[in-house]
Amino acid sequence: FKSREKIYLYYIMKNGYNINQIAWLFIYIFAFGISELYVNQYLITSISQITYYVLFGIIGIIILSLIK
Repeated sequence: FKSREKIYLYYIMKNGYNINQIAWLFIYIFAFGISELYVNQYLITSISQITYYVLFGIIGIIILSLIK
C-alpha cells in the first residue's frame, strides 16, 4: 500500500508543473468569460470598450515592469 502511495505522490510532484499550468488555463478562461459578459452588458460604445481593454493593458505593463 505504501509503495503505491509513494509512486502516486511522486507522479503528482513530477507533473505538478503541468497541473499548475492547467489550473491557470481554467482561471484565464473564467476571467475572460466574466470580462466578456461585462463588456457585452455595460460597455455600449466602441470607445468605452477600447478604453476598457487599454486600461487592462496598461495595468499589465505596469505589473510586468514592477516584476523586473
